[in-house]
Amino acid sequence: MGRAGLPGAVLLALLATTPFIGAAWSITGDRWRDQVAAPLVLLSFGGAFLLAALLARADPWLGAFVALVAGSAMLRPSPAALATLEAVLAGALAVAVARTGGPVWRRLLTAGLVTLGVAQVAYTAGQLVGYDPLWFGLERRSDLAPMGTIRSPGLLGAYLAVVTPLAPLVMIPVLVAGVLMSGSAVAWLGATVGLTLRFRARLRWWVVAVAGVGLAIAMAVGHGRLVESVVWRWSVWTVGLSRLDTGSVLAGRGFGAWAAEMPVRYAAWLGRPGTYGELPTHAHNDLVQLLYDGGLVALGLLVLWLVWHRAAWRGPAGGALAAASVVSLGGFPMHVPTTALLIAAILGLATAPVTPTPA
Repeated sequence: MGRAGLPGAVLLALLATTPFIGAAWSITGDRWRDQVAAPLVLLSFGGAFLLAALLARADPWLGAFVALVAGSAMLRPSPAALATLEAVLAGALAVAVARTGGPVWRRLLTAGLVTLGVAQVAYTAGQLVGYDPLWFGLERRSDLAPMGTIRSPGLLGAYLAVVTPLAPLVMIPVLVAGVLMSGSAVAWLGATVGLTLRFRARLRWWVVAVAGVGLAIAMAVGHGRLVESVVWRWSVWTVGLSRLDTGSVLAGRGFGAWAAEMPVRYAAWLGRPGTYGELPTHAHNDLVQLLYDGGLVALGLLVLWLVWHRAAWRGPAGGALAAASVVSLGGFPMHVPTTALLIAAILGLATAPVTPTPA
């Protein structure tokens, strides 16, 4: 098949199937409408598999993950599954674009991400003194929370924690201040891990790590809900993972299943309807949600991807990747478009090929 390889095979399969699918697959119940509807559905999923095959040329495990999500959405279609597939396709493309180009492009992208982070800090500082122009104009208010334009203190903290290790030295204090303003202990811990990894060769990293972890604990205790938060998360994870039978542990319950199933199941476990914020539409741990949705197969692909890109944990982008890993274990940044797209760009930067320095 020459250079076309797997993408060529997928394209040939689509070309061979499209003329017959309208007659063989009834979607609308009207055979004339099915002549258009069935091929469109086929091409929607076929396009995802085609993209997966193209991605697999440079990154086989990323391509395999996209194919897994596409296959899951095709076999277990639901609005949540299709939304997940769209998000994964966008994220995979962001990873591919971020790692393309040369050093100049990557420096521009890094500078852009740091600038966006500083803008969030500036906006948050305005909220602390009573101003939120995008929501309330120039009216001064006393009930504003420090959450930037992301509308969540925890997600703001996660965003800034991921960006902080990318920043030049002069800008790091500004972003660290933003993480502190968010009040998120998980975000502070993520920023600490990211900065420690970035500067481990220059500083006594263990001093920074101990100080950062200590402050993260102090922040969590200071909020007064540390025990309550830990107990709630543990109950959510226990209820969710207890629903996995042998087949689900292997292949998951389908991407998007957690958001569709867990609020109802958790309310049944509580024995009452539950209140807003109490029902877990997200697992508050992206790894747990990945296991629930995609099973051990998805976790295995993640492990293989990490092994394939084991050199990614280097430099500023490696520190940002470490920070993203921490905040993903304590929250759900991979399930919110703003933070998920940011982390996808970080993945691209961290796994970009190293350009040899001219002799």
